[in-house]
Amino acid sequence: MMIKKLRLFTAFLLFLIVVCFTCTGHAIPPSPPGQSFLKALTSHAKQFSTFSTTTAQYADISINKDYAAIAYFQVYIPDPASSTTDYTLWELNNYTTDDQSETYLYKSWSFSLLLTYASNNVVASGTTIPLNDITGLTKGDKLRLIGGTAETVTITDTPWTHGAQSGVTVSTLQYQHLVNTSVSSIYEFTNTWRADDADGSKEVHFGLEPASTPGSSVSPYMIFYRY
Repeated sequence: MMIKKLRLFTAFLLFLIVVCFTCTGHAIPPSPPGQSFLKALTSHAKQFSTFSTTTAQYADISINKDYAAIAYFQVYIPDPASSTTDYTLWELNNYTTDDQSETYLYKSWSFSLLLTYASNNVVASGTTIPLNDITGLTKGDKLRLIGGTAETVTITDTPWTHGAQSGVTVSTLQYQHLVNTSVSSIYEFTNTWRADDADGSKEVHFGLEPASTPGSSVSPYMIFYRY
């Protein structure tokens, strides 16, 4: 009897979730969303200026409406790493006005980003990337390779260290990448949420702040997709 009640309760919760999304006119996005899903949405991108201190930077992004139903966003570092690496904890905040203060803070995310580089050449159609640093990387993480033809891959196994060499096993690479190619981990958020604009500017308002001064010059890049 108890199991039956639990199943009914679970089914009811799922029904409420579906109704909630249906009432807003937006479909529940797949997780993670595929390219075909994202292409049907409107994208907005912002590259922040170089961080040399822990001072926050802000971005007011025009959406031409009073709110944005955001289905997906990601943040990574597109800077050249060459012979340097950086592992920094970041905080991304969403505000309801361009007065980016605690009073108008709506949502907040904390995450780490690793900027490193390939310690050897990476071959097309391969599944291995030797890296100078694997700090914080785990199976399932996405990586952005910046040099040559940029591409995104997913780590498919536990990062490894063999002697003095470290690296990751990833989904099949499409392109060749030379030694010292920059590689950034990607932070992504896949749950649909509503970013309100309460000041009539028809913008969404973000702030990005590092917990400590980055060890090298980095200019994080953010892209989000909205209905």
